Amino acid sequence: MLLFIFWFTLAIIVGVVANSRGRNGWGWFFLSALLLSPLLGLILVLCLTNLKKLALEKQRHDEILTALGAGPLPPPPPLPPTNDEWEIEQRVKDIKRELASYQRSNRS
Repeated sequence: MLLFIFWFTLAIIVGVVANSRGRNGWGWFFLSALLLSPLLGLILVLCLTNLKKLALEKQRHDEILTALGAGPLPPPPPLPPTNDEWEIEQRVKDIKRELASYQRSNRS
């Protein structure tokens, strides 16, 4: 019984540590309580990247860029269509024109 309480307590600690590092606390709790040992789960959580720290660093980086007048980087422009895409677009336009003229000629 004492072992179960110790195991469960350590699994809770793993969940809390995982949550504080930007990970899914419940997921790590169940993973370490049911599949892994809590000690192994704690070691894994501590070895993984701290997601909250990364998000904070990105936010600070964007704030610095905004303060300098640069702002966050815009998304890259779309690529121009390739020759195959252009030919397909032209063929579709031609077919639409032929269909429209055929429909006009059949109305009369």
